[in-house]
Amino acid sequence: MDKRVLVSTDENGLPYCFPENTKLTMLDMVTNKYYYYIVTSNDVAQNKYVYNLSDFIAMGSENQKYDEKEESKNYYVQDQNLLYENFIFHVSFADTNITKNIQNNSLLMELRNDESQTLVGVLGIQRDVIRYSVYVNQDATIKLNGSIEPTTVYLGNPLNLSVETTFTQNIVDSKKVYDTQYFDKKLGIKISIYDINGNKLNIDSLLGVNFELDGQKYYPRVDGTTRINIADKVTDVLARIKINTKDNTTWATGDYKIVIESFGSSDGIYYGLTASDSIELDVRIINSSYGLKVITDDEAKIVDKETGNTLDKNNSLVSTVEYSSALSDPNITVSLYRRTYNDIYSREYEQVDLQDYVLDTLNTTNKPKEYSAFDNPINVQNYVLNLKQNLKTGTYKLVFKLYDEDTYVGEAYEYIIIK
Repeated sequence: MDKRVLVSTDENGLPYCFPENTKLTMLDMVTNKYYYYIVTSNDVAQNKYVYNLSDFIAMGSENQKYDEKEESKNYYVQDQNLLYENFIFHVSFADTNITKNIQNNSLLMELRNDESQTLVGVLGIQRDVIRYSVYVNQDATIKLNGSIEPTTVYLGNPLNLSVETTFTQNIVDSKKVYDTQYFDKKLGIKISIYDINGNKLNIDSLLGVNFELDGQKYYPRVDGTTRINIADKVTDVLARIKINTKDNTTWATGDYKIVIESFGSSDGIYYGLTASDSIELDVRIINSSYGLKVITDDEAKIVDKETGNTLDKNNSLVSTVEYSSALSDPNITVSLYRRTYNDIYSREYEQVDLQDYVLDTLNTTNKPKEYSAFDNPINVQNYVLNLKQNLKTGTYKLVFKLYDEDTYVGEAYEYIIIK
């Protein structure tokens, strides 16, 4: 009986034996059945390069092999007196130990007789256009870039994380090497957070934290890692992820590294244990309520516009500023705001220049009309301003603002009336 075979040859048309553990998968398009064959060490020892279709085992069974005689009945079209066959073959080298490149090999199907003589060389005339190559150490990469804003956050506020992936496949002899391990994969990232000592935060520290992408929320696992599917295929992507900390109270104040790793997997979440690339982003978390309070004697809150004197006949405006916080680089500024009078019921205030109202020479900052009050505030301190004469009447707010370096934290103020 005639039989169908696969013939494996190298670039010179000579026999080529597949490496051990090469997996050949066959799809019979007529019956829509799958079969497979795995190359053994014995095949390699015997330099096997011809594979009978009857060697293939039905997918899902242990030893049910392809039956050429029976299957041929499905191919015969009686009224046209012809045979119709259609096969797709897939070769996987994923489990092999290839140490050097395979270039310009061919895998052809033939019809042979019992003496293994070729009767029909299917696709033989297309040999030059169906060659394949396999390359060693030419894996594609999923490169990462990213940023986080702000770099200092007070617990309860969100962080905005931008993650950019660049999928790169290598070029050899002006030809792109397609990394088949990513053909049917989805793109994922894994996020881990480490403290300043290199310890990874677990779920206890991140309870209540979630990562939001396109309206879907992802939560840290027990080990503290968060896996997010950012695309349905491995490609170039820009993902904007919001880190919500509103419901967290256990993330301790300190400096942290957010480590992001890229991977491809069947669902973009599970598996993908080996990262293609990783980046680290620095962030400072502050988990403590700040305390800022301003106290001004009632007699000092009403000022005579002509003399600049308060009700106690003194032109010195004294404010007691109370401060408590765990900020690493705190500083407090002072500024003045006057109520607008475009509308008699207006509650709006506009900033004016405090220096125009006082005799003191104020220390400027990089913020317009905002002056330095305390660089290293203590728990309680007095701030004294000596008022000028001939001031503009109105209701004012004397505002003290707290910063951590240049990051605004909060403010406190007192109302002053000049009449």
